[in-house]
Amino acid sequence: MNLIFFVIIVIISLTVVRVGAVAFKLTGIEWTIAKFQALSCFTSTGFTTKESELIVKNQQRRKIATILMVFGHAGFVSLIATSVNSLRPSQLVHKVFQPIIHLDKLPTLSVLINIVIIALFCWIIFFLFSHTKLSKKLTKVIQNFFLRKNIITRTYVQDLVTSSGGFGIINIEVTKHSELYHMNLSDVEKKYPVMKILAIERGRNIITNLTDETRILLRDNIISYGKIDEIKKALHQRMIDKVKDSVSNRKKNKIKKKK
Repeated sequence: MNLIFFVIIVIISLTVVRVGAVAFKLTGIEWTIAKFQALSCFTSTGFTTKESELIVKNQQRRKIATILMVFGHAGFVSLIATSVNSLRPSQLVHKVFQPIIHLDKLPTLSVLINIVIIALFCWIIFFLFSHTKLSKKLTKVIQNFFLRKNIITRTYVQDLVTSSGGFGIINIEVTKHSELYHMNLSDVEKKYPVMKILAIERGRNIITNLTDETRILLRDNIISYGKIDEIKKALHQRMIDKVKDSVSNRKKNKIKKKK
C-alpha cells in the first residue's frame, strides 16, 4: 500500500511540474526553459541564471512560480514519508519472492528488492511523462484548459537577451490575430520602426538571408532586436485593435444575417 501511495505522489508531482511548464510556456517562455524553470521552482532548487530573471520580472510568472513552490514543499514532505515507508518489507514482495529466496533469513534483501521496484516505477513514470505521445497529449490538454478558462493570458513575445538601456533580442510568435501575419519585411519596418528583424524561424529552418519581399507566414517565429518595452507595447496595441475589429465585424455580419 505504501508503494502505491509513493507511485501516486510521484505521478501527481510530475503532473504539477508539467502544468507549471505549460503555464510558463503560455506566458512566452521557450518550452525547454519552461520545463527546467518549473522543475526548479517545484523542487525549490533556485538556479540563479538569466533565465530565472524572466520569471522574477513578470507578475504572472511570479504567481505560477509561487504556486509551484507551495506544491513542491507539500509534495517533497509527502514523498519522503511514503518513500521511507515503502522501504519496509511488504507482504506482496514477501509472497512473490519467498518461494525463490528465503527473505526471512535475509531481511536486507527485501529492502533492496523494494528499492529496485521503486526505481523501476520511477523510471517508467518519468519515461511516460517525457518521451511518449501521452506526455504530448497531456501537455495539449493542459494548454487548452488554461486558454479555454482564461486562467493565463497568453504571451506571444518572449525576451531572449536583454541588455542595459532596455534594448534586447526578442522572439515574436506570429498568430492569425497578429498584425505581422502575411506582411512583407519592408511593410513591417515602416509600421514598426522600433523593431529590427534579424531572422525568421520557420519550422525547423532559420531564414537569415532576408529581403524586403520576404513574407511573414502563420506560426513563424520572428527574432528581432530593439527596445523591448516599445516593441511589446506596439505589438500588443496592434493585436488588441485587430481582435476588436474582428469581433465588431462578426457582430455586424450576425446583424446582417438576421435582417
